[in-house]
Amino acid sequence: MAASVKTQEEALLKVFEPLPEMISKVLKAGRISDAHERHCLAFMEMELSVIVASLRMPLQPSRGCHGVDRRMSWLRSLDSLGSEVRAFVKSLCNQHGEEAPHRLLRKAMGCFHRRSLYGLLTLLTEYQLYHEASQCPHLELPIPELLPLSPQVAEIKAVWEMIKGAFPNNNCGSRILFTTCNESIARRILCNYDGVLHKMKPLNDSDSKRLLCTKAFSFMDNCPADNLIKLLCDEILAICKGIPLFIIGMAEWLKQHQQQHDSSAVLTAEQVHLLLKQFQQKLSFNYNEELRLTSLYLSMFPQGCVFDKDHLAFKWLEEGLINRHMRFVVSVASLTDSEDMKNYFSELVDRNIVTSVTENCGLNLDEDEWQINPFMMNFLASRAAEKGLIFTSTTLALPPSGGGNNTRVARRLALHHPNPQLPAMLQQMDLSRTRSLFISGAVDRIAIPLDKFAYLVVLDLEGWENLGDEDMLQICGMFVLRYLSIRHTGVSRLPPQIKQLRSLSTLDVSHTYINELPSEVCGLKYLRILDLRGTRIRHLPEKINELSYLERLDVSHTKISDIQSVLCQLHDLKTLDLRGTKIKHLPDQIVWLRQLTHLLVGGSGSEIINFDETGLAKIPEVIYQLFIQTLATIDLSEFSASSIQCLSDLTELVEIIMTWSFHQCSYKAYREALRSSIQKWRKLKSLTIHCGLGCSMEFLSYLSPPPKNLKKFKVTHGKFAGVPQWIEGLENLTFLQITVCKQVADDVKILAGLVKLKCLVLGLEFIHVKEIVIHDKGFKELERFSLDCPVPWQTFKEGAMLEIEYLQLKICSGPANQESVVPSGLINLQSITEVVIRYSKWCRNSSSIKTTVAAARKQIAMHLNPINIVINGIKEYNKTFDEETEAATGSGTKDGVHAADEAATAQPIKSEIQQIEGETDSHHYFFLATQCCL
Repeated sequence: MAASVKTQEEALLKVFEPLPEMISKVLKAGRISDAHERHCLAFMEMELSVIVASLRMPLQPSRGCHGVDRRMSWLRSLDSLGSEVRAFVKSLCNQHGEEAPHRLLRKAMGCFHRRSLYGLLTLLTEYQLYHEASQCPHLELPIPELLPLSPQVAEIKAVWEMIKGAFPNNNCGSRILFTTCNESIARRILCNYDGVLHKMKPLNDSDSKRLLCTKAFSFMDNCPADNLIKLLCDEILAICKGIPLFIIGMAEWLKQHQQQHDSSAVLTAEQVHLLLKQFQQKLSFNYNEELRLTSLYLSMFPQGCVFDKDHLAFKWLEEGLINRHMRFVVSVASLTDSEDMKNYFSELVDRNIVTSVTENCGLNLDEDEWQINPFMMNFLASRAAEKGLIFTSTTLALPPSGGGNNTRVARRLALHHPNPQLPAMLQQMDLSRTRSLFISGAVDRIAIPLDKFAYLVVLDLEGWENLGDEDMLQICGMFVLRYLSIRHTGVSRLPPQIKQLRSLSTLDVSHTYINELPSEVCGLKYLRILDLRGTRIRHLPEKINELSYLERLDVSHTKISDIQSVLCQLHDLKTLDLRGTKIKHLPDQIVWLRQLTHLLVGGSGSEIINFDETGLAKIPEVIYQLFIQTLATIDLSEFSASSIQCLSDLTELVEIIMTWSFHQCSYKAYREALRSSIQKWRKLKSLTIHCGLGCSMEFLSYLSPPPKNLKKFKVTHGKFAGVPQWIEGLENLTFLQITVCKQVADDVKILAGLVKLKCLVLGLEFIHVKEIVIHDKGFKELERFSLDCPVPWQTFKEGAMLEIEYLQLKICSGPANQESVVPSGLINLQSITEVVIRYSKWCRNSSSIKTTVAAARKQIAMHLNPINIVINGIKEYNKTFDEETEAATGSGTKDGVHAADEAATAQPIKSEIQQIEGETDSHHYFFLATQCCL
């Protein structure tokens, strides 16, 4: 294999080695006068030099078979590219080389009308060279291929088989616990063996502080009185995120530091800052798993950065880290939905490198927001710097791992913290070799020589406090820039010179002070993503239709009040986001956008639409002529019955949010039209209907056939007599919000049988005749449950809802004969971490309300897990059983209820029920309790 690699390298060297010199000669000949063209060719020359240098570099024996496989894969990719690049360079030499003047004399007029060198072919060649240079195997740690069974799983499986063989099958009920921090491993074992997956939760703030103080200072409740020590402890707790192992480790380190120094001495602010730096270095623990470059790339982000999957995918794409065989014209949407992207991101979640921001936010799981584990962030930055892949503000100051001087070539550079030594460090570097630059925070503008970063491909300045309008002129001189983000900065205008960024593919100016988009932006011929969210822009340029490659346009929450018909000439547009604007109606010409698949109007994200304040843009009835996949939110109140019937032609529809008025419920033609359309949406995965108050939705109780792929079904304000029977067959349903008016015996059985249901929002508009009993069968994956009913007469039996973490009870004052009816069995909810009780302030004196709150507190106090209880927006932590019993049986209950009501307006917290898109929380550790018949 090694010999084959050597042979391939030698063959490719013959192809690529002469090319940098050939381009250099063309540039020296001076035949190309256009500054942009010369800039691009110089960029190509440098990238070709990187590829040649990598081909000359021998493969390290330590890389093993994975290194050889990766090298061969890269060589095959170069082989397919080599002939194209060589043909391009030869054509370049023929046109602009030393012999060019003789040909120009023979074709004198041609020299005055010479076609510009820069075009799609040049852009493709430029990007592909950058892509391959970014994928050079010597730049990356060895990685394993995605095998169907990882070595860890195989090892655990072998151990498990040994355990089963060693113990008799005598049904004594003993258990074996497996622990892993990789959720995919846990679930794979669970598929093969009868067991229970238990997700470990982090400690709450109170317990985290108690653990740190006990281990570091031997104080049970509070840290030392010194304010700076408290600051240090707060920083440690903020980073540890409630993980006991991390808290104990940092407590031991802090205790050792106190013992080595005079513990009675008062620390200065400088000493605390130094301690925090040392603490950060302690986070770079040993992590032996092999990592992809896509994982190491996360060290480019600042600490605490929140991002979505699309944002990360675009970065990976422009950095040349994924989709090696793609071409420039590949759809952005196809990238984010691709299996490769899903696999890469799942790997980050499974390894706990990224965690969901919404995992501790009640039922607000609709937003696709993620954060990098702070411990992993420091480790990734350290490992990336060791390999010379990425340098950050911290790792740049460290000496090179191999010794020698501090001279470095930083292909990727992330500067998020001010450092007085930064100008000196950057002065020693060849910044023309830097391809990706991230800057944020309070980094000093004077410290950053933007003019030296002449050949950047990716420039992300999101959140850089010191970026000004005058800096945009220097940025406009970065001719090969493909990705530019100035999101959340103080920039107020884009200069006309923006037109010089001819290679630009993504322009993100969201949440800036820009109030006008210059017409020169329309000259960015290859722009595919334009993000104007949250700006002060009122109009789009008249020539916006010249952005012929534009795929995504986001003008949400801007001042735009109308859509020009010229916008409808963007024939490649796939996503149009108009949410939060003052647009009242869309033109009929919207159907000219034949590639449009995602149309968003009305409210933003997961928020419930306020019709009185926002209003909805009227979508034309001819919308059915498009191949729409996402349509939100369409106001059907002014649609005719025939137009609603025509919506059935949206055969590609995957997600729809609609409004349905009260008067439409009263006419059979409207009801039949909507039901018929829903039955024909075979690919539908998400259906949300915002109804007028009092709407009867019973006509949707019978769908034949129902949309089998439905993952989310949400109906607000509308009512059903009972749970529709067709819901029973939805094997993929993860979110359900519904209100029923009658107590039907089979309803609980239908809901319990939804095998993938994770979030249930259930409204009961009737007085219970008998209690609702939740047994141990069913609701296998339910994690969040909200119940809105007059009297919460529910009993949770042992083993019920094993995965439920969040329970919300919305109650009101019930009839006098049911004042003693309360929820029971909360102690049987094994995974519960938070219980929320809500009621109207007008009911606070109701004895049934007081009894319900007292009963819930008492049961929560008896639970083995630490549980947060939230009453009308006031969060309180679980106290001791004796204290809670006294509060539940004596006057404490009354005081507690009144205190919650009085403080609700002062300290509100958001825990309203929202949507879920089928994503699961990522957690730090997983325990598998498997029944082992010992």
